[in-house]
Amino acid sequence: MRQSSPDLPLFCGQCGHRLHSSGVCINPNCPLYNQRIVDQLDQLVPSDMSTVIQSNQTPTPLSAQSEREQTAIPPPPPAMGWQGAMAPTTPVVPRGDQHTPSSTLPPPSAAASPAPARQRPSCGLSIGLIVLLSLLLAISLIFNFIKVGGGTQPNTSTSSNVQAGTTQGSQGQGSTASSTTQPAPGTMLCQADAAHGWKGWSGSSDWKVLNGQLLNDGTNDDDSLQPTIGAPCSLDGITNYAVEVAIQIISLNDAYNDGFGITVRGDPTQNPWRGYIAGITYREFNNTPYQALIAANSRSSFSTNGQILATVPFNPGNHSHLYRVEVKANSLKLLIDGGQELAVTDNRYLTTTQVGLSCFGFQLIITSFKVTSL
Repeated sequence: MRQSSPDLPLFCGQCGHRLHSSGVCINPNCPLYNQRIVDQLDQLVPSDMSTVIQSNQTPTPLSAQSEREQTAIPPPPPAMGWQGAMAPTTPVVPRGDQHTPSSTLPPPSAAASPAPARQRPSCGLSIGLIVLLSLLLAISLIFNFIKVGGGTQPNTSTSSNVQAGTTQGSQGQGSTASSTTQPAPGTMLCQADAAHGWKGWSGSSDWKVLNGQLLNDGTNDDDSLQPTIGAPCSLDGITNYAVEVAIQIISLNDAYNDGFGITVRGDPTQNPWRGYIAGITYREFNNTPYQALIAANSRSSFSTNGQILATVPFNPGNHSHLYRVEVKANSLKLLIDGGQELAVTDNRYLTTTQVGLSCFGFQLIITSFKVTSL
């Protein structure tokens, strides 16, 4: 092998050690050191040996690397400047007085950075997605606006069907069906007694409250048994219910048509009043003067288009009894102390909801009043 001129020492661009005359770094700690190439050299010159001795380190073969990895010379790390990569990638023997090129690597160019080129497509894609989402949102809002606007238009076919299905009774009754959902059977809808009070009840002057009881003094002169006091029960849309009242007669005038009644499905907007009455009446000329009855509008057949629908003899005496009136669809029932006394079917008042009490000539003590759903 040819020796380089002693006037031209070569140094490794990685570790700073002198290079072998063949241009190979012989420092084992240098990234450019390669044991196999060093072993193939004919011999080491004394200057090279002194460099190894001064490094105080013994070359150690890289047994973990494969033969292919040992032959490859790793490139300089990215942090090194281009001036430091002075060692050739293959052994080069200088000729005569020729100088070894200081570098075979071109300086890096700052304008060659690819970052801006990669960012432009990403930015354009984001803008495109934003525009697309905005268009979809606008279309959705327009569609919903059209849908809601169309839904506000009146449905003439539905309106005509409701009008056609309305039943006009003899007294101008309303629709045959309620739009309100019926509560579960047994639901308490209204209640008054000593514990709950009688607040909100409104009637004629013969009604009064004493010691938690509702009283009537028997001075009312209207024998139609239309309601003279109304219960503050909100039954709008609830057509099937039962009214239970505990009533005791304490005195009577022994006059014709004395009596009391429980009014159901009343319509207070009509004059005279319209609805059903269930109760007790006194007829002095009959063999059985006390009778239980169910009537429409009035118990008198000679006034306000009244009609007695059913009667049965019953003497209440001076004892308290539990009277229960049930209205469900077009059927009406009167039960006294749990036993059924009367049952009738009538189609006149199916949706009106007022409940109350009436009294003529009887003095009464009422201890409880409640309405439950059926």
